[in-house]
Amino acid sequence: MHEIETYAGISLLLRSDDEVQCERSGLDCVHGVLRLIGLEHLFRSAQKKDLHWVGLNVLRQSIPKFYSAYRASGRSEAEEKGDCLVARAKKLFSSPSGSGIMNQWEEALDCFVSAAQSYMRAGKNMTAGEAYCEASTCAAKLNCDMETARNFVKAAECYKPVSPLDAAACLQKVIEVHAKHGSAAKVAKYEREVAEIHEAQWEKSGAPVDIENALYHYIEAERHYEAKGEQYLTECNVCLRKVACFWSLLGEPTKAIDSFEKLNKTMTGPDALFRAMLCFLVNVTVDNRLPGIERAQAAFDHYSETDTEFLQSGKEYELVRNVLDAIKRQDMNKFEKSVAAYYTCREQEQWRDYMLDKIEKNLVAVLDSVENLTVRLS
Repeated sequence: MHEIETYAGISLLLRSDDEVQCERSGLDCVHGVLRLIGLEHLFRSAQKKDLHWVGLNVLRQSIPKFYSAYRASGRSEAEEKGDCLVARAKKLFSSPSGSGIMNQWEEALDCFVSAAQSYMRAGKNMTAGEAYCEASTCAAKLNCDMETARNFVKAAECYKPVSPLDAAACLQKVIEVHAKHGSAAKVAKYEREVAEIHEAQWEKSGAPVDIENALYHYIEAERHYEAKGEQYLTECNVCLRKVACFWSLLGEPTKAIDSFEKLNKTMTGPDALFRAMLCFLVNVTVDNRLPGIERAQAAFDHYSETDTEFLQSGKEYELVRNVLDAIKRQDMNKFEKSVAAYYTCREQEQWRDYMLDKIEKNLVAVLDSVENLTVRLS
């Protein structure tokens, strides 16, 4: 028996005068600890007697130093209880016997859930998540799909603050269960949660792989929400907006624009077309300057003519118009003043600010290219 499980059992035995509790939760530890302290012969000699009370008395008399060392480790009573429940559950689950195998798995499931709850009270999120995952494994053995999913959801909640990618892995298993049962709304909900986890990772790391993972799961969430119709339109729009933003971050402005234009058909306000225009403007580069400007101007004119809300969008419309004019005129001063004026009346936003920064860098590169060409020709 693992030493920590032995000590957890000792702790429970030393606190308990309940014969049944000693027999069920602590008796397995008696043999292990007697072996540790060289008194295994007492275990053998007590086999025909009242074993658990003999073991309990020996423990109380012979191993205070073991218990003191265990308590000095700083482990809380809730954590000790969790350890003991896990030890019990693992024995039930790994050594099933006879016709009562289903009952053993059910009891193991209950023990793992109780252990996870004890770990959470002790503030041990990782260990709690692991216990809930073990509970899901037991539920799967019992062919209880919804119980399997519920415990993976709880595991994900435990993991989120300390190990987000483990949380995402748990939710992926939840998605598989609900996909199996054809619950599109549940699949969409958890796809979105996984996407949000990867998005939060990207905000911390800036790694392209996190953007790619977030995009994939937002696409899946949007697809499943869309399949559910009008009742999930708001959720669908939230995911579609994220899809468009992430396409642009991955250097796919055309896909981003298509997504923003699709979004504009199902939501009110100028936000989608404003963001689509930023995608057009970010595509004006050294290698694509004139075609990029032509496409941006054509889009601006089309949006202005066909969508009155875009014309009435105030600061966003003014910003797009001024930035487009600054790019056409290669006027960095006008660009900087326009953006600075916009920032005085809008809060920071990571995606929009990133796009404006990229537009500025592209304009600087264009100006440098023109200057270099002028020098060579002179």
